[in-house]
Amino acid sequence: MKKLSKTSVIFFILILICFILSIMSFFSEKTISTRENRSLDKIIKLDRESYFSGDYFESVESFITDHIPYREEFLDFNENIRASTGINTEVKAIGNKTSPYEKDSKIDRKIYKTQTNNIAVLNIDNQMLETFVFNESLINRYSVAINNISKNIKIRNRNINIFAEIVPNYIGILHEDFLDYSDPEDKAIEYIYNNLGDSIIKINPFTELKNNREDYLYYRTDHHWASRGAYIGAKEFIEALGYEIDDLSEFDRSIVRDFTGFLWKNNPVDKPLEKPDYIEIFTKDNLNPTITTFYYDKEGGLSSYKQPMFQINDLENVSYGTFLNGDYPLLSVQNEDQDNQRNLLIIKDSYANAFLPWVYPYFQNMVMVDPRYFKENISDLIENNYITDVLFLNYILTPTDVEYIDFLENIYQDNKLNELE
Repeated sequence: MKKLSKTSVIFFILILICFILSIMSFFSEKTISTRENRSLDKIIKLDRESYFSGDYFESVESFITDHIPYREEFLDFNENIRASTGINTEVKAIGNKTSPYEKDSKIDRKIYKTQTNNIAVLNIDNQMLETFVFNESLINRYSVAINNISKNIKIRNRNINIFAEIVPNYIGILHEDFLDYSDPEDKAIEYIYNNLGDSIIKINPFTELKNNREDYLYYRTDHHWASRGAYIGAKEFIEALGYEIDDLSEFDRSIVRDFTGFLWKNNPVDKPLEKPDYIEIFTKDNLNPTITTFYYDKEGGLSSYKQPMFQINDLENVSYGTFLNGDYPLLSVQNEDQDNQRNLLIIKDSYANAFLPWVYPYFQNMVMVDPRYFKENISDLIENNYITDVLFLNYILTPTDVEYIDFLENIYQDNKLNELE
């Protein structure tokens, strides 16, 4: 009888150990990981739909991975190996979120979904990171809403240019190691753009942001991009318009220090404060333009007041509100030094606040609408402000925000469309 080689015996033993550990995982009663501060994955219900879609087997695989014996000891061992190779990163989950399993998903999960955890916020050394979960159904709704708005705008005025720019957050441009915690954002952006109509000009700052990720592009304690990140996003948009933007070295730079962001205030931890955030303001000739912000008064009507674009006097309450003083239903700014008759409408989330100062010089008039707060429709707004360009500017989590999508679906209502058609 032929003897087994030493390699074959070792291989057989390893297979046997893996099999035993996999079986043992089904006897685990753990529901949370204290090391990662998150809930462990569960096996979904076995039915005809989950069987033929493969979702059931994927949930079993995720369950075994989460419950296999000595998992946390292995994570510690892996971290020590990473440290010995020069990658010394302390990763700690400090916020959880629910991530419903999409049974009707038609996407290739290997491409768009790599994470199985329900972690909302990570603390990695002195950096706090907000994670991203690819939600196919919500992203499809978001894409349809933009397509419908764009179609209606084009019916009224075919000469209006329509742009879309989806911005990754910081975890999206970091090393692939973090795909264990967050889905791939470059693939998500590609998926969204593939679903948008051909008449929409797609601006994708992902590669340029990733290539410059060592720069101060995002805050350490906040989920927003910083001025340098917004500069890259604006540069991509401005070049798509056919213009050029000056190099950063040609701007006047001032700093507002001791900024503590949204992520830290909701998940206070010590280490990020060892390297405090600060806000950079870049201007030409120290220009601080006047903006008009609109809000709803007690009677439900839109009232307005004027204020500077940069809020730099309140040093005791430094926040991302340094840009535009926060989010408003409607905001407008006139550029008296520009007469090119290009007027921009930005349909925004809060990433647009740091973005607007960079694109301000290139338009005669700019209007920003936040669908979360704006109760009107934008059809008359476009006509009354002689809009020539429309930009949908959102960061990557907004296309999965149910409330934002609900408002976006109803922001364009036009009774004149029937007669125009």
